[in-house]
Amino acid sequence: MNEQLVTELMSSFGMKFLGPRRRTGIPTWVASLVTSVGPSEGRYDRTVSRNNPHSVEIFNRDWYALSSEVGLFSGEHQFLVSLDPGIEPDFDRAREASDDSTDPAWWECEWGAVELQAGWDLAGQGAASGVVGSGHGYPGFVMSSMSGSVFVVGTVWQEEIGVAVLPKPYCSSTLQEAARRYLAGRRTASEREDLKAWLARSEKCPPT
Repeated sequence: MNEQLVTELMSSFGMKFLGPRRRTGIPTWVASLVTSVGPSEGRYDRTVSRNNPHSVEIFNRDWYALSSEVGLFSGEHQFLVSLDPGIEPDFDRAREASDDSTDPAWWECEWGAVELQAGWDLAGQGAASGVVGSGHGYPGFVMSSMSGSVFVVGTVWQEEIGVAVLPKPYCSSTLQEAARRYLAGRRTASEREDLKAWLARSEKCPPT
């Protein structure tokens, strides 16, 4: 991870990069699957039409309200953001040119610890930066509380943009099954370590 680049990009939209967090026991790939979990497992969303002229402001407001409600933030508004190494242009070019672009090492996202700053703009400048989206008004991100007690994702639907949250994600049978399938595949050593730790935590959940 190019920490200097991440720091500069995040500062442009009101996030302070505190550094990478490795071997957290919170698999980034599992966290990215929140939208595959149904309401019966505790997921709930807020969405706004992309045609709404105030969609960026509404999305930002909804993200902050939901994140506060479910306990995403620790201390001084600190939390984890999944970072794709492809945000670094040289890495992205090398990945595309690789003879084995399917190697999981090219696609392993990494948690970055961040702290929310005054004047933040997630769905506008943040999405435009490529760190938490694919363009202004097109947010796309995966977040976790420091403890892994809640996942929060932002995404673009066909006609809407929205925030989905999942408290106690380790108790989701959908995510547990996905983690087991993922563990059986071709994974990096650090991914396997996180997946095993996360599944061990899920075993402590009450039966559904």
